[in-house]
Amino acid sequence: MPETAARPLAAALDNVMLRAASSFDVLDPTTELHAHELVNAKGAWKPMKAMLRARIGIFEAVLGAIAEHDAKFIAEGIDRTKLAERYATPDDPHPLALMYVMERVNEYTAQITRTSGIDTYALVVADEVDQHDEHRRSLWVGQRQGTWGYKAQVLDRIVDTIHFVPSHSTRLIQASDVATYLYRRRAVHSETDARSEAAWARLYELLRPQIVRARIWP
Repeated sequence: MPETAARPLAAALDNVMLRAASSFDVLDPTTELHAHELVNAKGAWKPMKAMLRARIGIFEAVLGAIAEHDAKFIAEGIDRTKLAERYATPDDPHPLALMYVMERVNEYTAQITRTSGIDTYALVVADEVDQHDEHRRSLWVGQRQGTWGYKAQVLDRIVDTIHFVPSHSTRLIQASDVATYLYRRRAVHSETDARSEAAWARLYELLRPQIVRARIWP
């Protein structure tokens, strides 16, 4: 997303939680918008276990806030089972998916530069995971020597390094988590109830215009 949209989106998501906390006193306005916990009433959302419609309403409000701002989403997933079936010694799925994401970010940023005529670059901020140094090293190599694979490229539109932050401290990472959860649910999960299918399809339509690229490989 452009830097001009970052603070407004974070503020909009804060407002979603302020409204939710004022309606449901079991919630704190600083509660993390963690999609799996919100949808399944886990963690901080456990006190709302019996309030499914309310939780889905909050989920929809989050998507509505995202839809009102200039945020674009790229999703790259790895089918672990197929990866293991295809290769005798498969790569670790997480760094593989991360490389694909950085390639797509690099391509999208280059596209913006071409269409707008304005030199545009990307800064990568990511949720905290293990092996920080290995992931930073992968980007460092990609920026200087290029990535590998069928879309190998030099990551010349990504600046600096990968900045890892705890998800509870940033609404923007939480927005990404919500979007990723929704895409994955639509891509790999079959709803067994017609009403549930209709509800999730409607929610996905809120996000779909902002999805630049999404796939699960192989």
